[in-house]
Amino acid sequence: MRDPKPNPWPGNPNAYECPWGCNGTGSMPWFAHIQGGICFSCKGDGWILGRGNAAPVRSPAPAPPRRRRQWRRVGSQLVEIT
Repeated sequence: MRDPKPNPWPGNPNAYECPWGCNGTGSMPWFAHIQGGICFSCKGDGWILGRGNAAPVRSPAPAPPRRRRQWRRVGSQLVEIT
């Protein structure tokens, strides 16, 4: 028997019922031995607030590749070539 929790964000089109293990109840009794069985996806709320049409988060530009250090032998010492 399923008893979903009420929507904490009524009228918000980006709120949706948790589709993972709890199916909107906020708890999973078969995991009662792990933090009381709360659903980690919805944090026990039974609902998830989506991002909707928000602008996508851009990842930072990748770092330039590191330059490989080159060495040459001068006598009995190694000297870095710049």
